[in-house]
Amino acid sequence: MTLLPIDWLEKKAYSLNEVVGASYANLLKLVHNITILNEGLVGFKQAKLSLEEKLKVSEGPRPAQKLWGKQERVRALEGLVAIEHGLAEVLRQKVAELEETLELEEAIVKATKDRRELIKAKEDKAKAIVEAKLKGIKEFKALVEFENDVVEGSSVAYMYDFEAYKRCLDRRIPKLNLSDLHPNDSNDEGGARSSD
Repeated sequence: MTLLPIDWLEKKAYSLNEVVGASYANLLKLVHNITILNEGLVGFKQAKLSLEEKLKVSEGPRPAQKLWGKQERVRALEGLVAIEHGLAEVLRQKVAELEETLELEEAIVKATKDRRELIKAKEDKAKAIVEAKLKGIKEFKALVEFENDVVEGSSVAYMYDFEAYKRCLDRRIPKLNLSDLHPNDSNDEGGARSSD
């Protein structure tokens, strides 16, 4: 005994757009229907073979009308089997495409994870380098040498500024004698004289 899908009388064939654009659930329904119809066709094929054997064995001639009707029915079932085989091939191709798409998406996900891990590793490395530099700077600031470097740098800046201001005053007030004025002198103001 063979079972047929409930809507078999309403839907004997599927359009190509239904098959190609179908969702996974619809494809499963379609494959289920194909399987059931295939089982039915196999049953009909067996019944056909059984009837043909009985026809050969039977001694009396059968009415031509009944034989013709059964042959028509068998041809119709064979045509349905051919259609279902074509539909099954289309479904196999669709499943292959979906599997290929799934493999590509899995590869993309893996590549994205790998890239994310690489970026994380680079961030960790950069963070470690920055922390090491900050630690080095902090240790250097704690040393006496740093204080000496700051004092020396300030002295050089003071000397440069002193000479620059001295030249500026010389250009603005040419009669002012600044030759006795030195940056190492104390804060007394007796070193600058006018040459009037």
